[in-house]
Amino acid sequence: SNKELQGLFGFNGGTIKNLGIESGNIYVYNTEMPATGGIVAAIDAGGKVENCFNKANITGIRSVGGIAGSSLGKVTGCYNEGKIVGDNRVGGIVGDNTNDIGIGEVYNCYNAGDVSCSNYWGGGIVGCNYTKNIIENCYNIGKMINNTGGIAGANANIIKNCYYLEEIASSGITDIPDTSGQAEVRTSTYMKSSRFVGLLGNSNWKIVSGVNNGYPILNWQ
Repeated sequence: SNKELQGLFGFNGGTIKNLGIESGNIYVYNTEMPATGGIVAAIDAGGKVENCFNKANITGIRSVGGIAGSSLGKVTGCYNEGKIVGDNRVGGIVGDNTNDIGIGEVYNCYNAGDVSCSNYWGGGIVGCNYTKNIIENCYNIGKMINNTGGIAGANANIIKNCYYLEEIASSGITDIPDTSGQAEVRTSTYMKSSRFVGLLGNSNWKIVSGVNNGYPILNWQ
């Protein structure tokens, strides 16, 4: 498509929950200001996406994410397994978590899909996390390609208790040394342990043998 706001939903100002995309491709090209997401292209202030997943491959230009392309609302309890490709503001869960109008929040989410950002601001969970916005209790095991941080490509606000697999990125936030309690590297062995589940929060996470290669999944799965 060459149109803006491409996804299962184009725009969300309410609540989307308990939905998943099992397969497919979403592809956007030739537009200067797109937003492209698996579940929804853009979440408005007050909008919510809860307990959703994406396994489709998503390709766009700016603001590209496995769950949402851009968000001024809340994304919680979601995961992505699709390959996410874009030029800038590219994330496994949310591409562009930025704005002064609303507060973009991402809680208890994980990414297991490859994320490729050909230009700037690519991250395993969020591409760009800017003013007022929050990423908390998330992890990434997907492979990061090009200019991509294990958790975020750029951050100017709060990232708390987020982790990425040691082999997939050189830092949690692109070109910034890891900070304890923020975006931190962990080994595969540790991330497959009950200790890691406890770190993320036992009320939201669990490990099921043979599922997600042994890494934690969300309790609703």
